[in-house]
Amino acid sequence: MRTLAALSPLLLSLLLAAPTAAAAPPLMVSFPADPKLVEADQDLATGQQIIVKNTTDKPLKIHVTVTQGSARLSEETRALAAAGTYELEIPVAWAGGRVTILAETEASNPGAILSGVVGDAAAAAFVAPLGEPRPPKWRAPQNLPLCSDDQLHPDAAVRARLDLRECHSNDGKRAVICLSPAGRPLVDPKARGAWRELQDKQLVEIRLYTRSSSAGHYNLAVRNERTLIWSPLRAQDLKGAAETWVRSGVVRTRVYGAGWLRVRVNHAAHHERLTDRKACKVPRGDRRVTHHVAKQHYFGAGFLIAYVGLKDRSFSLAQGDYGVSRIFEDQADGVDYIANLVAYPLGVEEDKMLQFAPGIVLGTSLELPGRRWYLGLQLELPLGFGLAGGTVVSVVPKLSDDLLVGQPYSGEIPTSDTASFSWWAGINLDLVLFTKFFRSLLSPSVELPQVE
Repeated sequence: MRTLAALSPLLLSLLLAAPTAAAAPPLMVSFPADPKLVEADQDLATGQQIIVKNTTDKPLKIHVTVTQGSARLSEETRALAAAGTYELEIPVAWAGGRVTILAETEASNPGAILSGVVGDAAAAAFVAPLGEPRPPKWRAPQNLPLCSDDQLHPDAAVRARLDLRECHSNDGKRAVICLSPAGRPLVDPKARGAWRELQDKQLVEIRLYTRSSSAGHYNLAVRNERTLIWSPLRAQDLKGAAETWVRSGVVRTRVYGAGWLRVRVNHAAHHERLTDRKACKVPRGDRRVTHHVAKQHYFGAGFLIAYVGLKDRSFSLAQGDYGVSRIFEDQADGVDYIANLVAYPLGVEEDKMLQFAPGIVLGTSLELPGRRWYLGLQLELPLGFGLAGGTVVSVVPKLSDDLLVGQPYSGEIPTSDTASFSWWAGINLDLVLFTKFFRSLLSPSVELPQVE
């Protein structure tokens, strides 16, 4: 004890003489991102300045999120003008937290430009009293049960901490769909907008929320018509407590054509960490969600094959009784080929392949263009085929000079043109509808990778 008392002044003087730790230098972060700042976690310190610089000629949105375990310490979104800068200083309250900065443009998804931990990353994950050993690294126990849908979906308490204000909303121009690994939609009761059916050429954003400890095992695949867009699997899981849920995947696309928007949540075989002491097993597979995309088709052009009650009329002379020449009339029916336009007052829903839609047909004969006109009604299938019928107006000859059929006559028969009405019935091919259907069958599937 006397020795320790004697050494105390010496130790105190050494501590006072020791140099104080220098403040951490400012950290410059730019967009587009520096790969070195994204690929590995950065060691950050309280009081350190972070300067974000936009090196492009387009405005950005900067998202700054700070989490510690399942707690969200801070969340902020700022607009950053072209070639602008944004400065922030790390407060003491962020000590032990994880700082993630995302940059987003109008044409791209949010992408990380900085990821780091304030202080010791290992100490942030497990906080133990002084002198006690830290818990060992988590390992999944053996013979785990399969995860249920409820275990792959955040409960009400977790959903209350997530920012779901835009989820399951559609204002007619932009729709936001949020999903959990169970394939279930995430909905905030205080959502900004109501949900309505997706429309042709509409922007759609699909967000995937997972536990941070298993984010690297999930990705999204979004298909519309013959186009597939996917968000690749993350290289690794995000650090954090098991209960921390994060937005781990985003796909933005514009839906074209009618039919369906199919979203697939793919998952690799892994152990889902529910808490620090509980886990379950997820086999390799996927969960699927389908949304209808409405599109009405109101006008078309096609080709019609019809049987006509009066196709042509002609007059001739023939020997009658007692060798007298008389006028005879010959009226012919038959098949005609017609180019036509179709209007669908109620529209044709292109994805409902077996539902007839009424239409109005107007066309002219390809055999006698402009001299034989067709008007009628049609029942059309979205496949492009329809049944049609109506009235035909034909320009045909009639006897002139008050001549009558059967009247004795010699020489050339004088005639003049007149309009004659008759009926027709046939099968129509709407080339607009049929081309879309045929192209969707034969065109190859196009894969468009989308990087976070």
